[in-house]
Amino acid sequence: MKSYSEETKDAFGNMNTLDWSAKYNQNGLLEETASTETQTKSTGLETTISHSANISTYTYDAITGKLASAVGQGTFNSVTEGTFINSRGEEAWWRRTSRGTTRQEYEIVNGQAKLVRNISIADYSNPDGSTAHSESIVTYTYGP
Repeated sequence: MKSYSEETKDAFGNMNTLDWSAKYNQNGLLEETASTETQTKSTGLETTISHSANISTYTYDAITGKLASAVGQGTFNSVTEGTFINSRGEEAWWRRTSRGTTRQEYEIVNGQAKLVRNISIADYSNPDGSTAHSESIVTYTYGP
């Protein structure tokens, strides 16, 4: 297994943490990658904390040892909180959230995994109590 970890902080105090790892099979071929990322951003009036986690899995043909399939999946969530002065001159608190999932589908072309579809599903809630739901599919095509 190989891994990498990094923490950064910018001049404004915003934090970013990234952890990445790769697992290999007994033949030294990549079997799985995993990553998590957490970000904290603050502007003084609001703070956002977001987190994402992703795993990609690779399988190989038992006879030829060649890459047979690959798939990725992940989750994400974000919370933004802040304060504002309402119409009565009072300080009020608010919160906005989002969370969802992603899925990456691959085709194997000449022994390489090529991303062909990315599917994202997300749900949002807003400070005024409204909610939203979105689903998106991005399809990739490659030339000869």
